[in-house]
Amino acid sequence: MCNKFYCVFCFRSRTRRTAQLGGDHGGRSNVVSDEELRKRTPLLKPLQVEHSKAVGVTGVDFNKVKNGYDHCTAEYEIQDLVVRRGQAFTIIINTDRAVDASCDVVVLQFAFGSRPQGNKGTLLRLNLDLSGAERSPVAGSWGAQVGQKDNSRVEVKVTPPPTALVGKYNVFVETALKGEAESKRRFEMEDEILYVIFNPWCQEDVVYMANPEERFEYVQNDRGRIWIGSAYNHCGRPWNFGQFENPVLDAALHLMDLAETMDSARKSPVAFIRAISALVSTVLDR
Repeated sequence: MCNKFYCVFCFRSRTRRTAQLGGDHGGRSNVVSDEELRKRTPLLKPLQVEHSKAVGVTGVDFNKVKNGYDHCTAEYEIQDLVVRRGQAFTIIINTDRAVDASCDVVVLQFAFGSRPQGNKGTLLRLNLDLSGAERSPVAGSWGAQVGQKDNSRVEVKVTPPPTALVGKYNVFVETALKGEAESKRRFEMEDEILYVIFNPWCQEDVVYMANPEERFEYVQNDRGRIWIGSAYNHCGRPWNFGQFENPVLDAALHLMDLAETMDSARKSPVAFIRAISALVSTVLDR
């Protein structure tokens, strides 16, 4: 049992960490577990209706090679697609028949984090305009533009906003016939996850770096030197930063979970830095 001094110490440490993470839960805790919340959310479950005439989704191609090259993320040693926010990427939806803009409805859904909820901006639903008509992007929102279509493929260009939450997204494709809700079907990409990260190439992203040489040095270069010693006796030591190695990206995102950083704060690089600093401070306080 904690003594009085230790209880005060724990309270102050917890309060300081909460302040460092840029938010407060207001004394509330999650009464429903993450797993139970997902079970209670119909939109997070695959749905197959027997004898439904809605177009069926047989798979989604994340086009990893091209998207990885375009987003400068091909170096990541993970099987899943990594894209940078504020920049479009292309996916291919494979179907069991040709989509018909006059009768089909297709919704692309992205679920962020362990507790996706529409009212918190962590469950995103994009209604696809199957006619392929050009749409003006809405500032601060995800966008989707249908491209080429054939008998069994629909190309979709997706653009996360420069302020998108940084982390892992589960991807779903929902289909139905217009005016027939009972025909609804929902396909989940169970074996692949979409990673969205900061984008120093995007001028609208707060991490933007205008100098290409600095971008290469601080973002792409995985080898360099760290400096050791004192102010009067120091030297550089060769160092492998290994930011593209597996599982470095997952480890960085896991630290955000350990720091209990709220989903709404995960669009800010400041929140990421504060989370890491808070974890270090917590260890040093022990």
